[in-house]
Amino acid sequence: MRTIVHTLGYNVAELVEEATESLRELNEGFEYTHVIADLGYPLGEERSDWDTFDARFLDQTKSNNLYSNNQTAILNHSDLVKFKNKGVSGNWTTIAKLYDVKDGDVLIGADPDERPMDKGWVKAMSEVMQADKDIAICSLMLPELMALEGFFENYILAERMLNGHRVWYGKAMCQWALIGISGRFIEKAGGVPAPNVAPIYGWIENACGALMNHYGMTWVMLPDY
Repeated sequence: MRTIVHTLGYNVAELVEEATESLRELNEGFEYTHVIADLGYPLGEERSDWDTFDARFLDQTKSNNLYSNNQTAILNHSDLVKFKNKGVSGNWTTIAKLYDVKDGDVLIGADPDERPMDKGWVKAMSEVMQADKDIAICSLMLPELMALEGFFENYILAERMLNGHRVWYGKAMCQWALIGISGRFIEKAGGVPAPNVAPIYGWIENACGALMNHYGMTWVMLPDY
C-alpha cells in the first residue's frame, strides 16, 4: 500500500509553501510521497496597475511561481510535476495516473488553502482506508461541522474504531474538509468524478456520492483530526 499526498499549486506560491511545511511538520515518522503540482497559476504579488499591465506579466508570474514551487519541493524533499490546470477533479485524476494509483493505494490532498490542526492526520487516513476497503473517501473534520446542533444525528450513521482511530461513517452528504481517496474507488470510477454543475471547482461531494453508492462504497470522517 502506497500513500501519495499532493498539493495542487493553482494558488500563490507562498500558500503552497505553507501547506507543504505544515504537511511535513504534522506527519513526521510516517512514510508517504508528496508531490507539488504546478498548474501555471498566473498571479503572484499584489499590483496596483491592473489596467496597464500586459500579458507578459502573466507569463512572468507563472515562471516566478514555478521557481518558488520548485524551491519548496527541493527543501521539503517533495516531487514536482507541471501540467495545465484541468479543474480539481481533473487534476486529482492526472496525479493518480502519473503515480499509477491502484487498488490498495491512497491518494490524499493537502490543499494550499487548508491547514490541518492535528499531528498524524495522513497516517490516520491511510490506516483507516487500509482497514476497510469499502471506504472510498476519508475526510478530516471541520470545526464548523462539529459546532452544528444535531450534526452527528443528522449526518452520521455510526462510529467505529479502525486501526486505533475513531471513525464516523457518513449517512447524509455534507461538506468535506481535506480528503483522501482510495485507489480502489479511483480505479472503479475511472478517475476522480467531476460534477457537471461545477467541472472546475467545487461540489465534489455530490459527484463522488452517486458513484460511491453505485459501487457499494462509503465515506467517513475522522472526528479527532
